[in-house]
Amino acid sequence: MEKKSIVREKPRRTAGQRRQLQLLVFVLLILLGVVAFSYYFFWPEEETFRLGVFTYAEVENRDFYSWVLSQGTLLPRSEYRLEAPFAGYVQDWQVGIGEMVGSGQVLAVLSSNQLQEDLEEARRDLETGLRDLKRIEMELNLEALQNNREMARAKADLVEAQENLELQEELYELELITRRELETARDQLERAEFELEQFHLRWEIKELQNEARLNQVESTVVSLQEQIDVLEDLLEQGEILAPASGYLASIEVEGGRSVNQGTFLAKFIGDDGVFYKGEIDVQDSGLVEAGQFALLQGLTGDVPSVVEYVSPLVGDDGNTVEVILKPEKQDDLRANIKANASIRVGHRPGLLSLPRGPYLVSGERLFVYVIDDDRAYQRDVFFGMTEGNYIEVERGLELGERIITSSYEDFKEFKEIEINPEGGRVR
Repeated sequence: MEKKSIVREKPRRTAGQRRQLQLLVFVLLILLGVVAFSYYFFWPEEETFRLGVFTYAEVENRDFYSWVLSQGTLLPRSEYRLEAPFAGYVQDWQVGIGEMVGSGQVLAVLSSNQLQEDLEEARRDLETGLRDLKRIEMELNLEALQNNREMARAKADLVEAQENLELQEELYELELITRRELETARDQLERAEFELEQFHLRWEIKELQNEARLNQVESTVVSLQEQIDVLEDLLEQGEILAPASGYLASIEVEGGRSVNQGTFLAKFIGDDGVFYKGEIDVQDSGLVEAGQFALLQGLTGDVPSVVEYVSPLVGDDGNTVEVILKPEKQDDLRANIKANASIRVGHRPGLLSLPRGPYLVSGERLFVYVIDDDRAYQRDVFFGMTEGNYIEVERGLELGERIITSSYEDFKEFKEIEINPEGGRVR
């Protein structure tokens, strides 16, 4: 018996089916050709950007420093308060505010009519006192002459009485006189001795009285002379002199104004330099110490300085600490001027860096364009700290690579651009 297969045989295509298949393939080929033709002739070419003029810089090594910022004021090392030595009025100021003067130069003239009147009166009183003193001295000399004559007479009387007594005693022994006559001679001697002693006592009293009288007049004369010296010194002090080389920082009383003794006339600043007094954040105080380098800023230029003092106490606000800096150069620095300071507290050597420029803003500090021959490629980059005109490159670039530093605004959508190598300028 003949066995039959259970698998059905594939039916053979008919001639009509083969023609339909061939027609389908042909149509597909025609469509692919049309698509290829359209893509080739009508699809827009990829847009490119060509940069003609730009600036560029190379990645280089640079030292970076950490700084603590401060705000403060330049203060004078020597400041003088000029006061009126007496009541009067200011005639005029002979120098203006800020004008440099030498030590001892006349700054202003102060006058007083009352002082002048007092001086003239004291001089008149002194003349009267000197005349009185001379008169008293002459009177005392005359009294001394009279006293000497009386003293000589009293002594002579005593000697005469002594000699008479001796004579009377001899006569009495010879019984030529009575005892009564001898007693009389003795009484005369006692009386002469008593009168001489009384004369000495009276003269001592008179000398004490004359000395007191003379001392009183002499004291008056000395007092008047001292008063005149004081008044003359005060009038000489009417010339307000510069206490040192420096300048007037302020004038409190204008010329022609009346003043009392001790009135504040002006503030004078010596030219022995200024110092910076400022404040730093209390959180940074542990980083700052005496001897550190600093820069004073906000003046005609940066002024190198040194930290002189850091207060161990926190300010009244509880947030700041006082610091004092010494400028290394004093040229053209004036007191009472606001200033800022940067104190160097850290050093990081040999870091990759680039100069700051418009590319940082337009690139949003996220990417740069690295130059390679006549093209530039966008590359992500990570920046770090900035110092002055430079910024640290943490990652994304290598030493010596060149990057475009001008603005990216016109082409930052392109990952790659063409550049004109001759249009580049080193920043």
